[in-house]
This record gives sequence, structure tokens and C-alpha cells, in this order.
Amino acid sequence: MADELNLNKWADHLIILHAHAQGLLAALHAAKQSIDSDSPSSPTSAIDLLSKGGSPDVGFSYNGASVSPASPARPGAERLKTLGDPTLAPLFKIMVKKFPDAGDLAKSSGYPAFQSAHGDILSEMQPIYDLFLAIMEFTENAAMVLSQGINLVSFNSESNPDIVDAFLDLLVSYTFVLHMLATLGNERKTIAMSFSRAYQIKNSEAEPSFQR
Repeated sequence: MADELNLNKWADHLIILHAHAQGLLAALHAAKQSIDSDSPSSPTSAIDLLSKGGSPDVGFSYNGASVSPASPARPGAERLKTLGDPTLAPLFKIMVKKFPDAGDLAKSSGYPAFQSAHGDILSEMQPIYDLFLAIMEFTENAAMVLSQGINLVSFNSESNPDIVDAFLDLLVSYTFVLHMLATLGNERKTIAMSFSRAYQIKNSEAEPSFQR
């Protein structure tokens, strides 16, 4: 009975994380549009790629790790203005080359322009930076939950076909999230380092999640 309860609880986590992955994929698609879009880089208001909080019905803690899924919004797909700013391009190239160690960027070409634009960088890039953090949390938890299947003796396609299907659904979603993230290319590094450095300029302290 205990094994059955553990298996059912594990299956619930598979389903929850798979549903969460669909939201992340929708948000990643919107982020990719905002990075790749050829639309004019006119000023835009900050957009939440993820609706904060998610549903309390799908949050859970598993082996000490918490998951708080958030639902994707449906933002417009205007290109990030700061990514196309030619005065920031030299510094962005340095950031990509040095990632994840920023080093002494203050002496780099384009840093004065970056300092002047740090407020715009924060407001524009925070939604995507928050999405990156949500993806990190998802991948950590999904990898942990998927690995649990190895230790469940009742996990087989003959006795529990629905659970095996749920496992495969999450495995595919997990892989697809990583693939979609990879398609953002070097812009991932640019956004992560730019937001972190802009945060440091504004708050005089390091962005707490960057080293993850």
C-alpha cells in the first residue's frame, strides 16, 4: 500500500510538472519573439512573460524542493530595445565572451552607455530573466522527479501504462524546454549578465540569483 501511495504521489508530480512545462514553453516562445523580432525597437512597457504566483492548486514540495508554477501571459512580441542599441553592442559582446564571469566590466567599451541605460535594461529584461529563473527551478525539479522512476518497482508499462505515459510526457517536455532555451542563443547570456549588472548598479549589491 505504501508503495502504491508513493507511486500515485509521484505520478501527480509528473502531471503537474508537465502542465507547468507547457506554460514555460509558451513563455519561451514569446521571449524568442521579443528577442528575434524585426519590429521597430520603439519603447515598450514591461511585460510579464509569467503571471506571478500561478495557481495554488498546482504548487507542491517534493523531497525538500518546492515548485510554484506560474501561468504564461500573452505578451506582444516587440524586440527588446536595449538589445538593438548600437552603443551597448560592444559591451554585450564582451559579456557573452566572459560569461558567466563578468570581471571588471567598468573598464570595457560601452560601459558608460550601459550605466546610463541600466534602468531601461532592468525594466525590459526582467520578464525574461524571471523566466530563466523559472526554467531553472523547473529543470531542477523535473530532473529530480524523473529520476525517482528508477527506484519505483511498480513503474512499468504493463501494470501502469498511464503512469508511464505521464513519465514520457514530462521527459519530452523537459527536453523541449531545454531545446527552446538553447534556441535563444547568445542572447541568453547577454540578458542574464546585463540584468545582473544593471541590478548591481541600481542596488549596489549583486543580483542574488545570478550565481545559480
